[in-house]
Amino acid sequence: DTSFETLIKERTNGRGVDFVLNSLSEEKLQASIRCLARGGHFLEIGKYDMMKDSKLAMTLFQKGITFTAVLVDLMFKEKRDLMQVLHKLIVEDISKGIIQPLPTTVFQAHEIEQAFRYLATAKHIGKVVLKIRDNEDDLASVPISYLPRVYCNPEQSFVIAGGLGGFGLELADWLIIRGCRKLVLSSSRGITKPYQQYRINTWHTYGVQVLISTEDISTEQGCRRLLQQAIQMGPIAGIFNLAVQLRDAIIENQSVDRFAECLAPKATATHHFDLISRELCPMLKHFVVFSSVSCGRGNAGQSNYGMANSIMERIIEHRVAQGLPGKAIQWGAIGEVGIVADMQEDKIDMEIGGTLQQRLSSCIQVLDQLLTTAEPVVASMVVAEKRSSSGGAKNIVEAVMNIMNIRDMKSVSVESTLADIGMDSLMAVEIRQVLERDFDIILTPQDLRTLTFSKLQKLADAKVENEAAEATTQQLQLEDLLASFGDEAASHHTVLRLPSKCNDLEYDRPVLLIPGIESIVKRLEARSLQGKLMLIDGSPLYLQRFASHHLSGYDDEHLQMAILTLILSFALPSVTTEIVAEIMSAATYELRVSKMLEMGRETNPFSEEYTRKMMRVLFYRLKAAMNMSTEVKEKLASPLVLVRSSTISEIEEDYGLSEFTQSSMIVKVIDGTHQTMLSNMELIEIINKDTL
Repeated sequence: DTSFETLIKERTNGRGVDFVLNSLSEEKLQASIRCLARGGHFLEIGKYDMMKDSKLAMTLFQKGITFTAVLVDLMFKEKRDLMQVLHKLIVEDISKGIIQPLPTTVFQAHEIEQAFRYLATAKHIGKVVLKIRDNEDDLASVPISYLPRVYCNPEQSFVIAGGLGGFGLELADWLIIRGCRKLVLSSSRGITKPYQQYRINTWHTYGVQVLISTEDISTEQGCRRLLQQAIQMGPIAGIFNLAVQLRDAIIENQSVDRFAECLAPKATATHHFDLISRELCPMLKHFVVFSSVSCGRGNAGQSNYGMANSIMERIIEHRVAQGLPGKAIQWGAIGEVGIVADMQEDKIDMEIGGTLQQRLSSCIQVLDQLLTTAEPVVASMVVAEKRSSSGGAKNIVEAVMNIMNIRDMKSVSVESTLADIGMDSLMAVEIRQVLERDFDIILTPQDLRTLTFSKLQKLADAKVENEAAEATTQQLQLEDLLASFGDEAASHHTVLRLPSKCNDLEYDRPVLLIPGIESIVKRLEARSLQGKLMLIDGSPLYLQRFASHHLSGYDDEHLQMAILTLILSFALPSVTTEIVAEIMSAATYELRVSKMLEMGRETNPFSEEYTRKMMRVLFYRLKAAMNMSTEVKEKLASPLVLVRSSTISEIEEDYGLSEFTQSSMIVKVIDGTHQTMLSNMELIEIINKDTL
């Protein structure tokens, strides 16, 4: 902001000032010079524009101004006498209080990063300081966290086994940046790609000696020759083993040869390097092997690879215990370069073994921290977000995909077994628990071993169909309760004659339709009356099953709330949770019914008095059903006919009625639900035929 130039001109009536002591730069320096009056003096105490060789307009000097660079550091070398005079003046002015300390902004010792960020904003006035002691007289400073950096002696050599791989080249470049000038890269195939040669040529321009060795590090002689080649360049300061040979297969398909091939560049080579380095490398500072997180947690089809890494880590622990340098780094999946990157191409966000691919720049950034820690085995990985079992999964397939860290079904074969895709023993246990706990699917261990995503999808589809059918059945059963409200217009009649084929006032054999209370039949039989008992889709067992399915464990309070919620869903189709909460907040059942009637007055087809009465009746009828006993105390003498709905399942075919009669028992099944079957003409025909 150069607005100060205008303000100075206004305050001095256009004259300007006689002296400017400046530390500003660029356009602000130019504005400061323009603020000088004729014959003014400009004292520059900054160096930014000098280092940039910034230009000054010579026309400014027509006002007779002077430009003086004040460089205090020159006094220490060129003008010692002037420095002594200046020092004396400063001391006197400090003692007189003329020179005051600059304002300071204080940060605690652990706030180093915040202090530098604040300093970088260039908005501070005075000094930014760190408080490293609680008291000025304390000898020891407070603990300050720091991160040591690794540097390489340019006179010493470094060996990288597997150095021509993607990560190996980047590690070599990092060592060169840190001072390494003598490098041996080991590779069984040597240079095979133009990019490898390009990197080596680039390092040559830095003055780095690079030797490519194709010695067989799986043999003791090969390792010895490799280290001797490095010693000829300079004492060995570091040995890094990045070599790898994958021979993946499930354990049934593994062999001794496949295990030996996988162990050779890792476990076998590390063993040889360990023994030979003790003899040939007295100045060794770094003995580093690159391991994998699959060593600790396992990975399907990589038992040999996990074993190779585990052996390397045990060698490292043994070395450290003996006071020798050693470090094993467990890497997660690494993106951009290496084996995983070659397999997954550009899918950097793909999860592998519970980890996301770690970018190479991130791997390089943590090397200082990993190599300078005291622990023999360290790890670096990007842990994928844990999706708990079936948490968030909409169906069975998604739940299993979550457990196995599979993001895209297109990346796997739906006909391959889960074991072939990557299900280990821990995953199998978790999958079995989730299917049983969250989806009510019980599988045997054999079923789980042969399970595929195709079979899982069939299980999911079948479960959806079953749930839909069950929901429909439950809804129909609940709607049956509403039929208890009946016809208000005819509710005052104790006995109501229904239209029939014969409407004569005199008849011989009447058909009585009575709400199913068996004690009425017993009373009729006690008077020596004979007849048939026909039950239309009902029995004590039916009522008990209904009550136990919907109302199990309900006390009076919960039963009343269930009835209100049901009635609300029909009386107020657009009911919201807020409306339900408001109704349920009333203290008693009667008050809740009143609130419901008040809100649904326009949509209620019944009078308020009738609704209140039927709400009480419905409550006591359900309570009676909950407490109903299916125990047979005295059997009926009359024959029974049960006409039942074809949609009712999970109950005995005769609804348990055969236990209630000494006579015959006939069951007839017709289409329709508990309610719609009443309008089925087949029911009318059965009533006329079997009762008259």
